[in-house]
Amino acid sequence: MGGAGNDGDEDTREKERQERDEMMKKIRIIEASVNRYRLVTGMIVAVTLGVALVAALPSFWPGAPGFLHRIRVDTDPENMLSPNEPVRVFHNKMKKVLGLHDMVVVGVVNEVHPDGVFNPVSLGRIYELTQYAKTLRWREASGEWGGVIEADLIAPSTVDNMEPGEAGEVKFSWLMSTPPDT
Repeated sequence: MGGAGNDGDEDTREKERQERDEMMKKIRIIEASVNRYRLVTGMIVAVTLGVALVAALPSFWPGAPGFLHRIRVDTDPENMLSPNEPVRVFHNKMKKVLGLHDMVVVGVVNEVHPDGVFNPVSLGRIYELTQYAKTLRWREASGEWGGVIEADLIAPSTVDNMEPGEAGEVKFSWLMSTPPDT
């Protein structure tokens, strides 16, 4: 009878010894990490750089293994919502109803000329850029036209200039129908 109680005590002591050994292993690992903090920090930095390199590899080397994909940055707020999100569905419906399109704004700066962009060379280049932008049209896979919508193009050569004329008259002309010579 007395032997059965001793087995329970021995089991308890064995578990306590195992727990103490586990705790001592953890303490030794912590002490080694603290004593060799430069090595540990170097290893963490190396692993982090290695993972970053593997993640960016397809962006630098197009022939990277197939399981790696290029990093693609998409800052379009519309794409932050799922395509069937009610707000996005309503937004897309209203864009079609109202004929709204995405907009691209191109700013022109001339910091060399004393008149900025208001000189014949710069205005001529702006005119050429506008004429070229009008040609940027293509047929999408859906059959709809994509590209620059000429009616929505705002540039000096496509904007109306309204001036008073004779009594009760308003004159309409293009702000810059052709680039100036002087």
